[in-house]
Amino acid sequence: MPEDQEPTPVTRIESPHVLVREILRDKRMAWFGIAVSTAMIFAWPFATIGLGLDRFLASGACLAPVAGLVAAVMSLAALHGDAVAGSARKSGAPGKLEIGADGRIVVEVSGDRRIFGKQELDGGWVESSGEHHSVVLRTRSGAVVIVDVPSAAAANELLHAAGVAPEQRAVAIPLGGAEPRASRRMLAVLAMVVSAFTLPFLLYPLGAAVAALARGSLAGLSDALVSAVAAALGAFALFMVVKPLITSTVVIGIDGVTVVTLGRRRFFSFATTRSVRAVDRTLSLEQNHGTPIRLSTSGPEEAMAVATRIREAMAAGERTRVSGNLERLDRRGRSLGAWREELLSMARENRGYRETAFGNRELLQVVEDARAGAERRIAAAAALSAAEDPDVRQRIRVAIDACADERLRIAIDKASAGDVEDEAIEEALRVTASR
Repeated sequence: MPEDQEPTPVTRIESPHVLVREILRDKRMAWFGIAVSTAMIFAWPFATIGLGLDRFLASGACLAPVAGLVAAVMSLAALHGDAVAGSARKSGAPGKLEIGADGRIVVEVSGDRRIFGKQELDGGWVESSGEHHSVVLRTRSGAVVIVDVPSAAAANELLHAAGVAPEQRAVAIPLGGAEPRASRRMLAVLAMVVSAFTLPFLLYPLGAAVAALARGSLAGLSDALVSAVAAALGAFALFMVVKPLITSTVVIGIDGVTVVTLGRRRFFSFATTRSVRAVDRTLSLEQNHGTPIRLSTSGPEEAMAVATRIREAMAAGERTRVSGNLERLDRRGRSLGAWREELLSMARENRGYRETAFGNRELLQVVEDARAGAERRIAAAAALSAAEDPDVRQRIRVAIDACADERLRIAIDKASAGDVEDEAIEEALRVTASR
C-alpha cells in the first residue's frame, strides 16, 4: 500500500449526530485559572510594594485575581458535576467515524478531523432510548466521542470494533452530581467563603501551641482551645457545603463493579449481585444477601445508561462461564511455589493424558470466566505463563482489561508473567477470600 494511502476501514459509520466533547481539557483550563489567580493573590503584597502603588490602587489591583479565582472555581465546580453517561442526545452534527485495520479511529464532524488510537480508549458504552441508539467512546485524555447509530446491532458491532465491548474492556464512568450547574457554582463560592473564615481559626491554635512550647508555659492556650473549637465547627460546615459536590466513579467489568469515591475503592462482585435497577436518579445494585448498594447520579438518563452497561457486563460474564472439573486449579493450602509448579506442569500435560488435565484452550476459558473465582482465574493464568502463542497472550490481556477488581486485574497480570510468588497475588487471594 502506498504511504499516502490510508488503510481501508474495518468499520465505517456515517451518522446524523456526532459529537466530540473535551471534558478533561476544560477542567485543566479551570485548574490553570485557579493556580494563576492564587499565585497572583499571594504575590499581590510584594507587587504593590515593589511598584510603589498607593492603598487605593493596591486594593483595586487585588480584586482582579480574586475575581479570577472565584470564576475559575465556579467553572470547575460546574464541569466536575457534569454527567458523561446519559448525555448522548443533547447535541451533535452530521459526521462519520471510521475504525481502520491499523487500530486508528478517525472522527470527522463539522469539518474537524480527530484521530485516536485504540490504545487511547479508556472505555465505551451504548445509550439507548426507544429506537434511538448512541455509542459513547471515552479516551484517557478526557475526550468523549458520541455517535448515533441506526440499530442496537450496529452499536454492538462498533463497540467490538473499537475493542471496548463489555467482554473486552472494563469501563470507568464518572457519575455526575445530583445538583444542577447553578447550585454547584453557588456551593463552590460558599465553600470559598467558609474556608476564608475557617482558616484563621485553624492557624491560630497551631501558632499558640508552637509559642507555648517555645516559652515553656501553657498560658494563652485557653484562647487557642476556643479557636480550635471554632475551627472544628468551620471544618464541619465546610464539609456539609462540599458534600453535594462529591461524586463517584464506577468501574464496570465482567466480574463486578468498583465504586471509587475520594480515592476509596469498594468492589461489588456480580457473584453476589442479583440484579441492577435504575429508579429515577438512583442506581441500585440488588444483592443476594443484605441491603442494596445505592448510588446517586445526575438524573434518570445517566442512571439508566450506567444500569444498562452493568446488565451487559453481567450477561457477558455469564457467557464466559466454564463448566467442568476445576478442582486441580485450587491451591488447597499449598505454598505459592508448590502451587506454581503444579500449575506449570498442568499446562504441559496433554489433554487426553488424564480426565482432569487442562490444555491451553480450557485454561484460557477459566481466565476469561468472570464467575470462576479469583483463585482459579489466577491459577489458570499462571499455568499459561509459559505459553508463547500470541493469540493466547492477547486473550489473557483482554481478560485482564475486562476486570473491574483492580487487585484481581494486577494479580492475573502478575500470574500470567510467572510471578506467582508476588505479594499482589497474596493480597488478591486474601481480599477475595474475605468477601
